[in-house]
Amino acid sequence: MGVSNPAQYRVPEFESFERFLFEWLAHRDVLKLDKIFQPQCWFVCGASGENMLDFTGKVERIDKDLAFVQEQLGSRLELPHVNRTMASGGYAEAYRSAEMIDLVAGIYAKDIALFNYDF
Repeated sequence: MGVSNPAQYRVPEFESFERFLFEWLAHRDVLKLDKIFQPQCWFVCGASGENMLDFTGKVERIDKDLAFVQEQLGSRLELPHVNRTMASGGYAEAYRSAEMIDLVAGIYAKDIALFNYDF
């Protein structure tokens, strides 16, 4: 799933994660944005809010989760590694201030709770 018009994101507000959060995301309705910005619970929860999936893997533990899925299915899956980032740390390292955490926690509260994320 890609973005509808990648050129629209080649703006100064996307030069850093902090600028992205405070100068762009904070002023948008995520429900009207490209799907990559929308809460993930919209894609995995039913109308009453219940998680409809048996298992949800996470990118930050992709090898372990892929092994689990392969074991459950009894077959090998190919998952090519594309769009590799050079960042070595986890997602939490990107949050350098309480304000950054508060902003994301407010926008994505349901995702954070459903997928057991913390900062």
